[in-house]
Amino acid sequence: MKIIDNLTQSRKLFFQCVDICNSKYRHGDDLMFYRELIAQHRKIADLSTLIASEDFLQKIYSTLEKWDMNKRGARLVDFLTMRD
Repeated sequence: MKIIDNLTQSRKLFFQCVDICNSKYRHGDDLMFYRELIAQHRKIADLSTLIASEDFLQKIYSTLEKWDMNKRGARLVDFLTMRD
């Protein structure tokens, strides 16, 4: 947890790490979905507002689907359950 704590103390450092991850890990539609999430997060700094956004939650769900999170031993619940 110490690494996570250090990364999240600085918004600038956190987004630098996100950019590095984006450039090396995902590509194509997988990366596009994720970048849309990050762009929305950059615009809306208040997490309560962000999490209350239906569009943001839908993008999270779509990103998890794109990343095949429903095929790796974990199972996604339906969107409405996740949202609630």
